[in-house]
Amino acid sequence: MEVRALQVGRVQSNCRYVGNDRSVEFCRAHMIFEWPHPQIDQDWDSGDHQWREITPLAYCELKKLPLRYEADDAFMQTEPVDILPDGDGLYVCCKRESGFYFARLLPASDWWKRNHLLVPVPKTGVDPLPNSFKGTF
Repeated sequence: MEVRALQVGRVQSNCRYVGNDRSVEFCRAHMIFEWPHPQIDQDWDSGDHQWREITPLAYCELKKLPLRYEADDAFMQTEPVDILPDGDGLYVCCKRESGFYFARLLPASDWWKRNHLLVPVPKTGVDPLPNSFKGTF
């Protein structure tokens, strides 16, 4: 079976087959990303700003780089991914919550919002916002 992936990640076992070649349809909502790029960059560019679940190893590797901000359960890297039109930097921000790990892009000025931005509820298929359905796991 041919497998096509847009992102390195572990796919949940309930992905559907599509097309004549029976390739696996990789629904990004069903993935735990082994590395958050380029998915979090694509989320930002599309205006779909959300936390993406990542592996504990990815979280630890990202935390090894110099940090701009750090809290007990979160950090923001020092190196900006991009500079926004208002001059603020856009940074990788990671968060640990209830034993799960998440990443997203945040402007430096929004560091304080990290605890107010809801994370998806892992393993249940939906997050607290009904318009961002994640599918069933």
